[in-house]
Order: sequence, then structure tokens, then C-alpha cells
Amino acid sequence: MKKQLLTSTALVAAGAIAFSGAALAKRPTLTVGGYAAQIIGIGSNDAAFDEANNQRIGFDQHSDGEVHFNGSVTLDNGIRIRTRVELESNSEPSVQGGGGVNGGAAAGNMDTIDEHWMRISGTFGELRFGSMDAAGQTMTTGYLGTWGTGVGQLLAFDTGDWITSPGTVSSSTVGRVDLSSDAENVSYYTPRMSGFQLGVSFVPSSQEDVNNQRSTSAAGDTDGWSFGANYVGKFGGANIGVAAGYAFANESTVDRDDPNVWAVAGRVDVGPIRVQASWHERDDQKTISTGLTAAAGQETFEAGVRYLTGPNAFSLTFLSAETTGTIGATTADETEVMAVAYRRTLGPGVTWHVTAMFADHNDGAAGAIASASNSGEALTTHMTVRF
Repeated sequence: MKKQLLTSTALVAAGAIAFSGAALAKRPTLTVGGYAAQIIGIGSNDAAFDEANNQRIGFDQHSDGEVHFNGSVTLDNGIRIRTRVELESNSEPSVQGGGGVNGGAAAGNMDTIDEHWMRISGTFGELRFGSMDAAGQTMTTGYLGTWGTGVGQLLAFDTGDWITSPGTVSSSTVGRVDLSSDAENVSYYTPRMSGFQLGVSFVPSSQEDVNNQRSTSAAGDTDGWSFGANYVGKFGGANIGVAAGYAFANESTVDRDDPNVWAVAGRVDVGPIRVQASWHERDDQKTISTGLTAAAGQETFEAGVRYLTGPNAFSLTFLSAETTGTIGATTADETEVMAVAYRRTLGPGVTWHVTAMFADHNDGAAGAIASASNSGEALTTHMTVRF
């Protein structure tokens, strides 16, 4: 019923736009934007881990960036249509970890398109179509404890570029309301009223970039739904924001529970200080016929604080993640990461950053050998230019 309702809403809205006497006030425009970053740094792993898993170099240099092609047009009836294509600017061989300053291409991806979407907005709210984040993720990510406070490299994605996360440790530094990454979806966002906004997405398949035919039901999780809500307002002398998101889908693996994930988050801004905190849970999935855990879940706590003074910014961010459910001898893998960072704005769109990162990845299996876990430190500096 929900799927039919969202489909009907999208069709009705599209029809209203098409037959409302809309005309172009002027031709659509296309602009090019994006960012480019160059990073240098030094990182270290635990000696036992490196000895068993190939020694990594200490000093390294990384690059990150995207090119954004942004289209925009406003019809005479006030309806605005925007499009965007995001081109990843770096290639990464499969032996390297994914990530990047802003969560760039995953391991093994060559230069590729990240997101490609269209947004149609007006007094009715906004409809979104294409390859992009779903509503639960879109409406909560900026409120998560480390995302809106960190001023250096992004703790969630970039820590692993410098301090290796062992394949034996299931807990992750990424804790978002995400079951489908940038899979094609249809989303609707309400207008913001009295500080509140709601969003809902329908994700036909979690398989991305299949545009020449309908995806098979076995290729990825199907009929996914993602819901988000947030509120922004003032309380006394503080600006506050709270957000919540929830997502679920039909599992494609036979005899396994459906996946679901949720998160709640909040932030407070008082003068130059921002504080954020969040809690995220992804349920473990069990084999239906046996009741045993087939895929571990995760609980994630994040917190961060940021201080601004003129062109300078300072931040302290922390994340603690623990797996849930038991698979064989593996239970309660734990990850803790922390970053202290400084940013200075050098000019419009130009920033310089310094980040000190610390990570501890612990294999929770009974009797796990020392090389199955890892801890380390890293110090990086980078320059980012945004266009």
C-alpha cells in the first residue's frame, strides 16, 4: 500500500507540473563545481598487526575530489528543477581502502559517477528521483555526532586511510541510516513548517546503477523504505536541531531476517560552540530456520564539539561502535576512534586542515590472536579548494 501511495503521489505531482501551464522563464543553466583536496600524513599500526598483515609505509600522500555538474531551471509557475551529476576524481586499486576527505570512491572503483539525481521543488515540497541518499540518511547524517562538528578529515571514512581496520573486526566507523548507499530511489520531502520537516524514500532495489533493465529480486535487497524527520529552532540563546531516521528492506538472501537500521541525533549551537551527539543501531540478521546470527548488527555512539573563532576552527570528535549478535566464536567486536582537528579559512572556498587521529579496533572472538586486532595513530594535513 505504501509503495502504491508513493508512486501515485509522484505521478500526480508530475502531472500537476506538466499540465499547470508551466513554461520556461529562461533557458536552463549548467554550472560546474566540486572540490579538490591534497593530503599528506603519517600513520602507524600496531607492530603485531603489521608483521602479520604486510608492513605499511609511514609517510604517504593522498588525493581526493569530485566534479559536480549542476543544472537548474525555474518555470514560470515558480516550480524549480535541479539536476546534478557527481564525477569522482580519483581511481583506487582494489588493494587499498575506500574513503577520502569527503567519503570518496570505494575501494576498487575507477573514475566513476557517484550520484545522479533530479529534484523538483515548489510550495508542495520537493520530489527527488535518481541515484542518491535516501531520506533517513539525508535527514540525519549532518546531525550525527562527528559529522557536523569535525573540521579536519572525516572521522567516519578517513580514519581507515591511515590506521588500518582489520578484516577480522566487524565494527565500523560508519554508522548511518543507510541500507542502500546511492541506489536509485524516489523521495518526497515536505516543506519545513514550524521548524519540522519529514521525508520518505522508496528504494526498489539496493543494486545501484542498473538502468537498462529492471533489477532481479536476488541482485539486492528490495522494496526498501527510508523515513526521516528533523527539527531546527531556537531555545533561549541556543540554536537546536534534532533528527531521527529509520530504514528497512526485504532481504534478498533466502532464510534470513530483513535488515533494518535507525538513528537519533541532536545538536546545540551556543555562540561559537557546537555540540552534537547521536545513537545508531543496525539490527543483526538471523537465519530464520535456525535462529542463529547470520550478519552482525552494530550499535554506534558519536559525539563531537566544535569551536569557531574568526577564520579558525577547532574540533574534538569521538566514536564508539560495538557489534551485536554472535557468529561462531565472534562476539562484541569493538571500535573506538577519536580525532582532534584544526581548520583555517585562507580565502573564499580555500581551507587548510590539520588532523590527529587515534583508533583502536578490537577482535572480540574468544582467544583471538594479537594480530587480529589493531590500534594506531596518525597525523595529517590537507588543503581543500571548493568551487
